[in-house]
Amino acid sequence: DQPKLLIVPCNRHDIKRSHAPFLLSSKLQDKFEGPVLVRVISKAQPQLRLFFRASAKVFVPSVLEGISIMQEILDQGKIFDKQVELQVAERREASLSEVAVLILDHYLSQRDIWHLH
Repeated sequence: DQPKLLIVPCNRHDIKRSHAPFLLSSKLQDKFEGPVLVRVISKAQPQLRLFFRASAKVFVPSVLEGISIMQEILDQGKIFDKQVELQVAERREASLSEVAVLILDHYLSQRDIWHLH
């Protein structure tokens, strides 16, 4: 069975170590069947929506326990938790109704993005 909620240690890694935003300990591979969508829940920032696909490539032996999240993501989300919750999510939970793109601190409107297309 896939876990509904799993509390794991939260580590951080630098982009120099890996370009992957999320890495999971190989020990957790048997907790997730197939490439499922997983939500990361922070007690400090419960409204923050962080999702990743738990495919075979995110399970690595270099992460000894729990999850390792890229330092930049944790800094931007102001996540300083020592532990986070992992929850199997439905695709509709991760869907977005709007996306804002910020390049070099300049806001791009939908019109601007359309003209870039």
